[in-house]
Amino acid sequence: MPAEPGETRRAAHLYTFCLLMAAASGAADPMRPTMTPALGAERHGSGLGDRRSRRDPADPAKQWFSATSGSPYNELPTFPVRPSYAKYQSSLHMNSQCVVFDGAPGDPHRPSSTPIYQTATFVQPSADSYGSYDYSRSGNPTRTALEKHVAMLEAAHAAFAFSSGMAALNSVTRLLSSGDEMLVGSDIYGGMHRLVSRVTSMHGITVRKVDVTDVDAVRAAITDRTRMLHFESPSNPLMQIADVRALAKVCEEAKVIMSIDASMVPPVLMQCIPLGADIVVHSATKFLAGHSDTMAGVVCCRTEELAKRVAFYQNAEGTGLAPFDCWLVLRGIKTMALRVERAQSNAEQIALKLRKHPRVTAVHYAGLRPLAPDEEKALIIGKRAALSNSEVVKRRQLTADRAKPGAGAAAAPLGIRHPSDSLLEYLRVDIDKTHPLPTDEELEDRYVHGMAAYDTHFKQASGGGTVMSFTTGSVHLSQRIVDALRMFKLTVSFGSCNSLVEMPCVLSHASVPAEQRTIPEDLVRLSVGVEDVRDLLTDLMQAFELATHPHVHDVRLVSREGSHAAQSGPAGSPVASPSDGPLPTAAEVEGMRRQLALMSERVEVAEARRAEAKEEALVTRVSASRVASLAMGAVFVAGALAAGALIASSRRA
Repeated sequence: MPAEPGETRRAAHLYTFCLLMAAASGAADPMRPTMTPALGAERHGSGLGDRRSRRDPADPAKQWFSATSGSPYNELPTFPVRPSYAKYQSSLHMNSQCVVFDGAPGDPHRPSSTPIYQTATFVQPSADSYGSYDYSRSGNPTRTALEKHVAMLEAAHAAFAFSSGMAALNSVTRLLSSGDEMLVGSDIYGGMHRLVSRVTSMHGITVRKVDVTDVDAVRAAITDRTRMLHFESPSNPLMQIADVRALAKVCEEAKVIMSIDASMVPPVLMQCIPLGADIVVHSATKFLAGHSDTMAGVVCCRTEELAKRVAFYQNAEGTGLAPFDCWLVLRGIKTMALRVERAQSNAEQIALKLRKHPRVTAVHYAGLRPLAPDEEKALIIGKRAALSNSEVVKRRQLTADRAKPGAGAAAAPLGIRHPSDSLLEYLRVDIDKTHPLPTDEELEDRYVHGMAAYDTHFKQASGGGTVMSFTTGSVHLSQRIVDALRMFKLTVSFGSCNSLVEMPCVLSHASVPAEQRTIPEDLVRLSVGVEDVRDLLTDLMQAFELATHPHVHDVRLVSREGSHAAQSGPAGSPVASPSDGPLPTAAEVEGMRRQLALMSERVEVAEARRAEAKEEALVTRVSASRVASLAMGAVFVAGALAAGALIASSRRA
């Protein structure tokens, strides 16, 4: 039945009233958002109340737009400068600065957390008067709060939040023009390598690699066309250290922009702007956010001129970070100091443990002090002795003995090798290759260079960070170790509160062609989290034990059974994956070791029985062949005698 005209009018009035009430809910908000701000605090927050109109002479926000005065409207978006309370903030220690930050100064509601301005547009005061914001692509109060906070932490003139770390890096390359030259570090993130080699170079920009650990090499590489030097310190994933201050002086003399990707070292460990960097890039996905729940990047600029250029590209290309993601990063920053402190403490203990393990050939960690020459020599000798006497080497020798000529019947019945033989081929240890004994001169040279890098890092940073990498001398062994880990999640990225593991050559740096990689194929990268370090060490040691066991073919299956035997449910129910459950207790680990020993014993007994059965069958076949030969001889003799008798009788006849 059609509605009566009066009912239609009443419904229309009610609908209009609801729209007006929704708009009025933010009427007191000086930002004039078209959508009500989200609850970002214990109470409603209406944003930066001191930002009113661009034309209001009493507007404190006019300093935000001074750089764009005289420019066409919206040609350049706003970019934040250090707020009026910066002096108070700068008097605090870095750990306090992460927490004590007013993301909504002047807000009459005084929210304890920065509100989320989940709105696309902002209502303007009039046709000839424009507010502080108009469109969230150009600027948003939540993003402004994040950018101000990061700029304060990095001691930068301004900072800009992007939708990802790669978007932030791309905005830096946009500062170059066709015909310019860009120098990049020889060890950089795989995504950055892909960007500069396959995108930036297509725009007429020459990109060359240089060893940034050698200041003289960088100075010699700069030409009259060089406009930018970009590098990482520590680098990803080899943890190479560059002298930021020395490189900044070289770039200043040559009038070259120095950009550093400091994703490995958050501001609580190293501030790169005071060290001389012109641009600092962070993948805020990592330590700033810290929970693997958002993607973000930030670019921090030393000067207003660079800030205006970066702001233009952020607005023109629409790469600004969304409000909710900004809020997630702001929330993560509050706990960044605590997370980094705990994870770094864990990383230091893990690095020391890994360096002593016989199957580890090298550990790369900025916080690991190099060993003195005599200490390193003793460590290498100890590892060689441990590997020489290891169960894996002994079993490899037994397999080699079975494969020698004359032992083929016992070693490979019916021409089929035992499954352990192929596994032992992978686990074979070439001690002279994996753990060569260097000369005294080589040890001394290694120590001198290691201490130089160690001292350089701690002159510009307060800690070694939470990321490390190590090698084993075998790609297959590294893969087995990664598969056997349970607390360390196999994934890309780093800087999370959870511990992560990856092999760069197949994940984070897979886009780099093999012939251009500077990293070993067997490299394993660890990002240490905030878990109990005892559990992390237990997980690592059980992974090494499973990975090097000669009769464990599928380490994931054994790891799964060992950690979930008590939780597997009824018979036939699916078993959870290694990453789905907690780390086993010490008793469970010991039980798994006994299970492995029993498996080995059973395999040995089975192999011995097969060899004995083969020998018995061989003896039986030999005996049977001898009997057959004797029988055939007897038949031949009997036949010969019969033939002789027949011939003799024929002659008599």
